[in-house]
Amino acid sequence: MKKLLTLALFLIALIPSGVDAATMSLSPASGSYTVGQRVIVNVTVTSDVAMNAASGVVSFPTDLFSVEYVNKGSVLNFWVTEPSYSNASGRVTFEGVSLSGFQGSNGSVLTMALRAKKAGQATIAFESGQILANDGQGTDITTGLRTATYTLAVGAAPSPQPTPEPEPEPEPIVEAPKPVATILDAPTIRFGLLDGNDAILGKSDHSRADVVLSFVAVSGSKVYITGTADAEGSFELLVPSILRNGPYAVTATMILEDGRQSETSDPLTLQVGGIAGFLSWEYAVYVALAVILGLLFLIGYFLKRGYFGKPARPFTAIKREVKEAEDVVHRSFTLLRQDLSEHAKGSSRKSPEGEKTDILSIRKDLDDAEKVIEKEIHDIDSASSGKNR
Repeated sequence: MKKLLTLALFLIALIPSGVDAATMSLSPASGSYTVGQRVIVNVTVTSDVAMNAASGVVSFPTDLFSVEYVNKGSVLNFWVTEPSYSNASGRVTFEGVSLSGFQGSNGSVLTMALRAKKAGQATIAFESGQILANDGQGTDITTGLRTATYTLAVGAAPSPQPTPEPEPEPEPIVEAPKPVATILDAPTIRFGLLDGNDAILGKSDHSRADVVLSFVAVSGSKVYITGTADAEGSFELLVPSILRNGPYAVTATMILEDGRQSETSDPLTLQVGGIAGFLSWEYAVYVALAVILGLLFLIGYFLKRGYFGKPARPFTAIKREVKEAEDVVHRSFTLLRQDLSEHAKGSSRKSPEGEKTDILSIRKDLDDAEKVIEKEIHDIDSASSGKNR
């Protein structure tokens, strides 16, 4: 039994850990300011691998700060949701795509100008945030969302300043009329195959333009895939295999070299099915590990029972081994359920309803798998009991 447990631990060690890391930070992370002073806070992203999308909600205490304006940074050049803020709710929201992908340190996402209102200790934090990889799958590579803490104090009263001489009125400047923006036609998209795999095939009037495909689930989770149209404006992009089970609304938008973007295409409804569709890799690991443990105990039982050429062990020893296997399987599944519960507490902030549904489905799978494994052990035990009587 010890050998089996050692083998199980070895298999766990083989499970790949997330080496790709991406963090969003608020800069500066700390500082001291006086009441009435403007505080410039930068939202930055650092990624070990190329990323293609970032989104977030930044919260601030409304009694200590108010937002004066928000400016876009340089990392994201296609905005799914324009940066916006609300001084009533104390939130700044943003969601955008990096068409060429970004990899590096402290890339500028956006800049917030805050005005200090009164003395106190103010914490600016990410209420939610996500960074997706530019890997054609929209893999979530978020590993950290870093907060900032500022000390606000009442400053010394300013010394009186002499009244300046009035400046002469400037000459009025007459601006040339701005050209009316041309509305770019939306692309058309349909389902198809690319090298035998599911794909989105599109056609547009925009040669060599960038393409942004959006996959939006009913839970609100989103995956973005980017590509480039050919000389005729056509494009073919694979459907990400990472998509979870359920329906998705798929749309396409073209981005021209000068920054103009087309209307969004009419949406397609994509139905993703199968257990791999809704399980993230970490959930799939739980289920796979549970199955592996069950198989290991069954194989171990067969070996000790003598089905592979070894002499059969005494009946009492077999009974003891079967009971021990049942206990270990039960404890293993209990730990897996606890891990899922802990994971649910930390991840439910992103999309509560979607995560809750996933957790319930996986817990049911674990319950069913445990029953099947225990039944197999019981059947084997019953058969061996009959042979030894």
